[in-house]
Amino acid sequence: LKFYTFIGTFSVVSLLTADPVDRLTSLFDVNNHSLEKYDIFNEKQIDDFRLTVVITVCILTGLFQVALGILRLGVLVVYISEPLLSGFTCASAVHVFTSQLNGLFGIRLNRATGPFRVFYIINNFIHIIKETNLVTLLISMICITIICLPSPVLPDIRLVPEVLMESIIVSFVSLATTISLVKLYAKKGGYNVGYTQVCFI
Repeated sequence: LKFYTFIGTFSVVSLLTADPVDRLTSLFDVNNHSLEKYDIFNEKQIDDFRLTVVITVCILTGLFQVALGILRLGVLVVYISEPLLSGFTCASAVHVFTSQLNGLFGIRLNRATGPFRVFYIINNFIHIIKETNLVTLLISMICITIICLPSPVLPDIRLVPEVLMESIIVSFVSLATTISLVKLYAKKGGYNVGYTQVCFI
């Protein structure tokens, strides 16, 4: 089951986790490069703060998923149709891929929001792909192969009210994504899976 988690939820969860990070760190620029509430007063501290936000969201998400498992609520996902889950998984992959094009190719895509966002991004990417920074692309490939992880930090309890709702969303989305893959592989392999068990993967 860990295989499903690896290929199914990691990218989606990373994308969703980036939302509260971007939202909270954007306040740093708005407030004249300081976040007094969290004792952030310079660029070095804001980098550490990003990691703290990520850790806090991940801890909360894990706690919510444990609660889902204890309450045996994983079974609720069974009522979501297989075509919907398959479409969701595929769409998530597309969104994750397009969100990484800027950094991967060293280009600056126009920001797009709302419906058809992915199509606008892909269209923009096709038009400026010739501007790809080859050094950045090479470094991206190396980093994908050998990832250097930062040192772990403790979550900040002050962030809980700020990221609580987003953590709940991450926990449900990651559960739905994992179960969609479990159902697909279970159908292909001809075996049954207890969906509540997925909450504890």
